[in-house]
Amino acid sequence: MTSLALKSLWARKVRALTTTFAVVIGVAFMAGSYVLTDTIFAAFDDPDAAISCACAIQASLQRQQAEHGYAPSVRIGVHADEVTDRGGDLAGRGVHLAARVMAAAEGGEVLVTSSTLGEASGSFEIAEEREIDAKGVGAPLSVARIGWARAA
Repeated sequence: MTSLALKSLWARKVRALTTTFAVVIGVAFMAGSYVLTDTIFAAFDDPDAAISCACAIQASLQRQQAEHGYAPSVRIGVHADEVTDRGGDLAGRGVHLAARVMAAAEGGEVLVTSSTLGEASGSFEIAEEREIDAKGVGAPLSVARIGWARAA
């Protein structure tokens, strides 16, 4: 009886993880490019699409949690900047800054640099503004936490 319950619980967790992974990868494919390492990196043509996608990912994970009782806690950072395409591998200061913004986010957060919000034409709810110390960047970086529950 205990063995059966553990197998059922394990199967449920595996289903939840694979569903979550499929959603995140699907969104990344829609972006046109992705890099899969210890993070998932997606490049967009405009900041509105990037912020909307980030909100959709968090909303999808929230639904996953509500329906299946488990979803990974995901941190998302968004920064718009020029990048260098090295045969499908994106590099440069923009990639570095986006990674630093993501690292400063908490699980379930969407953090966007203020400069990126300034370039966005959409109206996104700003839940909180703050400055972060980003490694490799001389001055503090101004970011905003997006209220994604209403934006998704």
